[in-house]
Amino acid sequence: MPISRPPAAQKTGYQAALDAYKAMQPDDTGPRAAIAKYHEGRMLEQLGKTAEAKAAFEKAKTMDKESGELGSLIEARLATLGA
Repeated sequence: MPISRPPAAQKTGYQAALDAYKAMQPDDTGPRAAIAKYHEGRMLEQLGKTAEAKAAFEKAKTMDKESGELGSLIEARLATLGA
């Protein structure tokens, strides 16, 4: 059975992960930038920042057009957000 964390600890963890993804790939044209942007969207979603999460997923989708590697993952996340 997974250990449950208090909501404040979860929020702190999600924020730390969001900060890490942003720090790992600060350049939207850098290598694997679409993947970093996708994960930023995931953390924003967990933090309850729905509009920001949608924007991050849409940007990741645009950035991923060449490889198409994230297409279905992004579409699934956008669908859960009602986009």
